[in-house]
Amino acid sequence: MQRRILSVFLLLCTLVTLIPIGAISAWAEGAGEATEQTDAMTSIKDNLASSSEGKKNYQIGETLSVNDGGDVGALELSIFFDEDNFTVKSGYKGTPVILYVVNTRVERIGKDSDTEIIQSMLDRGYVVVVADYLNSEKAISPALDNSAQKIRTRLRAGEFFKNISAFPSGSYHENHLVPAGYNILVDQVFWEIDKHAVDGSLQEIVNNWNNDFRGTKGEKLVIWATGDTVDTRKTVLDGAVWYDANGKEDANGLYTRIKYTVATSVYDCVNPDGSMLDLDLYIHVVYPTVDETSEAVPVMSLANSSGYPTSSVTSADPRAHSAGFLFNGYAQVVYDYLWFPMAR
Repeated sequence: MQRRILSVFLLLCTLVTLIPIGAISAWAEGAGEATEQTDAMTSIKDNLASSSEGKKNYQIGETLSVNDGGDVGALELSIFFDEDNFTVKSGYKGTPVILYVVNTRVERIGKDSDTEIIQSMLDRGYVVVVADYLNSEKAISPALDNSAQKIRTRLRAGEFFKNISAFPSGSYHENHLVPAGYNILVDQVFWEIDKHAVDGSLQEIVNNWNNDFRGTKGEKLVIWATGDTVDTRKTVLDGAVWYDANGKEDANGLYTRIKYTVATSVYDCVNPDGSMLDLDLYIHVVYPTVDETSEAVPVMSLANSSGYPTSSVTSADPRAHSAGFLFNGYAQVVYDYLWFPMAR
């Protein structure tokens, strides 16, 4: 399996996109017939409960009956997470949330069981929401593609599981769609701007901060200090006003508005809490779990055109085709392209 994953990385690094549309027919044969799922939801819950005894703290949360609005119809959502392992992150990344889709009418090409895959996600600190399509005859492309994307969008918006600790109010959730039999690699760094960019790139980031960005986000508060005292505050324009963490004027505060700031290096360009900007670019790889007998699969790769890592493929319209590739046997790579890191 590692060799297969490596081949996906090599494909991305050369920025070659393989999308042989004709290959879809290999998986479309037999469409509309129920295909065997390795684990029913009852089995998944039982196996995870057994796995957690004495060594894990897997939380098997509530199951919701929902409706997708007419594409497929009724389905069930069940939430799982490891109470001792998941990490809630505020901001543009958030806790990775996986929508894992089971009991559809599309062919399953992955070799690992649902329980194995879900457990591996929980062990990495992800929250897993299993979407059980109950073997509905309608759970096939394109209805399944549209349905899964709509559920995914509603999930990211916080419509479901509002009382679960893994879904804190106000946090952005990194959100991924994974068909049964597939697994995922999240936030794999493939480019570091401060190490790999051409000469002049870092200065251009500084120039953008001091001009366009400062004008657009001028009223936003940012910690403008290299430490936690007034003595280490950075360069500001004349007339700068200082604030405390609550936005109240305070001559000894460490916050000021971005319109007063002057960045002299890329390391002055920081997040509102004073932490360093993220200068890395990431890829996310969704791939079928395979063994030595498996055939290679085509790869659909997409440049992420949003400031948030997965927004490019999360919206219900017009991105349902990205789900369609996955449900038709493709691997998927979503990758950042180079932009000013303040976009996040």
